[in-house]
Amino acid sequence: RVSGRSGTPRQGTYAVFSKSPTAYSGSVSMRWMVRFARGPEGDNIGFHEIPTNGAGYPLQSNSQLGIPLSHGCVRQSTADAQTMWAFGQIGTTVVVVR
Repeated sequence: RVSGRSGTPRQGTYAVFSKSPTAYSGSVSMRWMVRFARGPEGDNIGFHEIPTNGAGYPLQSNSQLGIPLSHGCVRQSTADAQTMWAFGQIGTTVVVVR
């Protein structure tokens, strides 16, 4: 189960272009980031663990995975994000379907 944003990224075929063990957006941190697309404003879109705020609290629960709550990235449980991190090497194909 994952959470994303309705319509983002667009349906299509992409490739992983970068990875980071931790990524930041302001005070929000996201572990196990695997980037594969760009959003409408050119921002990175990827798979990652449920992000945490500056105090270290998750922005959603595992039970909320499946509800579109992100700004475009694909949020996953810690275990799933770690699996994607191990699997998704630079150049790995990502197919987005609706």
